[in-house]
Amino acid sequence: MDIYDAFIEYLKTLESSLRGYFENHRVIPGHEGGEYLKDNVVKCSFDNHKLAHYYRWLAKGTEKDRYAWRKMCGWRDEDARREMAVYAGKLGGRKTAETHKENGTNFHNSDWQREQSLKRPSEEKREWMLELNTLLTDDQRSFAGHLGGISCTSMQRETQTGMFDPRAKVQRKGNLKRWGIRIDGVRIPYHRLSSDFIDYQVNLGTAREYYNPCNQQPSRPSEDGRFRD
Repeated sequence: MDIYDAFIEYLKTLESSLRGYFENHRVIPGHEGGEYLKDNVVKCSFDNHKLAHYYRWLAKGTEKDRYAWRKMCGWRDEDARREMAVYAGKLGGRKTAETHKENGTNFHNSDWQREQSLKRPSEEKREWMLELNTLLTDDQRSFAGHLGGISCTSMQRETQTGMFDPRAKVQRKGNLKRWGIRIDGVRIPYHRLSSDFIDYQVNLGTAREYYNPCNQQPSRPSEDGRFRD
């Protein structure tokens, strides 16, 4: 029995005397597959929770326990600690989702989806979506689309996919050099496009043709004031 195991046994003797705010410490931590099961959890105060990670780092030499101890030492009071617990819960939720995906359980199980009415026949799903659409206001639809766009963009930026995929940028610039782009129905060759427009189209652009009702030209116009091939 090392110092960590001895400290866990000591914490178990204190559980019955705990009052007020307390925390659940996993004897085998989450980064090693430990779950919040009765046999793997010991209730303790915040200070003893910090010590548990510190002793585990000393006994097992795991850097993640050292990180947990150092992180927890930055919180001085219980209210701030609760904020950290909320953040940790979000991280745990992601890990749980990954586990369900690997095991084909919960949302990633067709039987479970059917039981939760999340997987419906296409016609029923269409009727349900139409009914839902009548309940939403324009502001709600706009806000939902805004949140979805932000979430999708953030995910693509983190994973370097979609519009942030370096290979896609190379492809977009190659297509722009070869074909140019149509603006107001007129094809504009690459050498007539401004550097700002090229940067935008390569990094963020998705359209293959632009309509410019105000005739605001994104590049240098020809002598007669219009763009031509």
